[in-house]
Amino acid sequence: ANARVVCSASAAVPVAEGEVSKNFRWAMVAMTALALTLSISNRTMLSVAGLSMAEQFSWSAKEFGALQSAYLMGYPLTQMVGGALGDKIGAKVLFTVIVLLWSVATFAMPPAAMHGGLAAACVCRFLFGMATGPSLPIAHTSVAAW
Repeated sequence: ANARVVCSASAAVPVAEGEVSKNFRWAMVAMTALALTLSISNRTMLSVAGLSMAEQFSWSAKEFGALQSAYLMGYPLTQMVGGALGDKIGAKVLFTVIVLLWSVATFAMPPAAMHGGLAAACVCRFLFGMATGPSLPIAHTSVAAW
């Protein structure tokens, strides 16, 4: 008797109270997988793009290593905190926020490197690491809520 409508990837589906549409669940799995794929892709792309950046900005191997390491310094800072925050405010909300944050950090890095040099690029890479830290714990939270 108590039915509500859940919007899924394909259509609005009426479901009984307390149930979640299977289509909605699969849409959430697909979006989570896409977000993790983007995160991992962005994480590794600097290995490819960074070589031409290092050449363009005359960065030494040591400086390029510092840029690569900036990500690894930011990532663990937010991993546990982000997982707990995802449990508290919800995986969908936090995933949306971190995808926006890591997108901004990714798009800001080339102009930051152009105008602020290696230090500015390292800050963007550090912020990218901080933004991606919660992604796996949040993905686990989403799957656990299945």
